[in-house]
Amino acid sequence: WNPLWRDAARADALRSMLGVLLRENR
Repeated sequence: WNPLWRDAARADALRSMLGVLLRENR
């Protein structure tokens, strides 16, 4: 596996989680 691709996938997952948290807070 490519570590850069894995980091990008992790960043995308974190971004989606933050988006859900922000949506629930509003």
